[in-house]
Amino acid sequence: MSQIDGEKDPRNLLQCFHVVELLVSWPRLQPHLHVLNEELFDVFSCYFPIEFANDDHPDNDVGITKSDLVKSLTRCFTSNPIFGELAIPFFLDKLSAEVIQVETNFQRVVLPAKNFFYFQCKVDTLEALKQCSPIYLYKLANDSLFVDRVKLIWNAVFSELMTGANELVVESCHSYFAALLQILFNEKEVSTESRTAVMKEVISDCKGHFRSVGTKTHRLTLHLLSKCLPSVISCSDDLSFCVDQLFEDLISKCVESSHELNKVTINELTPDWVFV
Repeated sequence: MSQIDGEKDPRNLLQCFHVVELLVSWPRLQPHLHVLNEELFDVFSCYFPIEFANDDHPDNDVGITKSDLVKSLTRCFTSNPIFGELAIPFFLDKLSAEVIQVETNFQRVVLPAKNFFYFQCKVDTLEALKQCSPIYLYKLANDSLFVDRVKLIWNAVFSELMTGANELVVESCHSYFAALLQILFNEKEVSTESRTAVMKEVISDCKGHFRSVGTKTHRLTLHLLSKCLPSVISCSDDLSFCVDQLFEDLISKCVESSHELNKVTINELTPDWVFV
């Protein structure tokens, strides 16, 4: 592992990531992973997120792309659920960071807020979290930590969504939330009690923004729910109470307010809710 640390050549780095995958899956190493997991995690996580321009790198003469490196690095993150304890806080820190450090051709660069690559790093973080969550959360399906872990992720992603600062980031938040609901309602190991606890948190957060009819956060919340709930509504009866409460609250808030955007909101979103 000491030989991997600090590697910059993209050709060697692909091999290094592969070595990490092999080490983690090696049966003889399994009993010792709980001791080595932090050291292993530090070896590969320091390269995330990667911003790599292959044409500019002097050592890249075999056509290695950013996609190649990102996929290989993602396989390191997903190689074992033991990394979840470290990776979830790691990704959430990246998501909430006001300043992000990246590897640009494996040189550490600081990206200021609102820079294009700053937002792209948030998109990359949400995509990595989406790929890793099934691996990390499955291990905790019967654990009391499951609900706490899911709530932690939901709060971070929802907070990022409510900024509405970048369209690509908003779409990535929608995509991640849909994936999280799929885990919540499709995974048989997840108990009804866990589903209910998580969805109560979702309902509480969303209903808070229903009170601000016509605002950006109000519409962002409605669009999130209209895009994501239909993807899981057929999976479980547990969602019926969520839909009833949310739709009733939506209508009541729109009726109470005289805001002109109410008609637009109802016309645009009611078909999605009726379908649900």
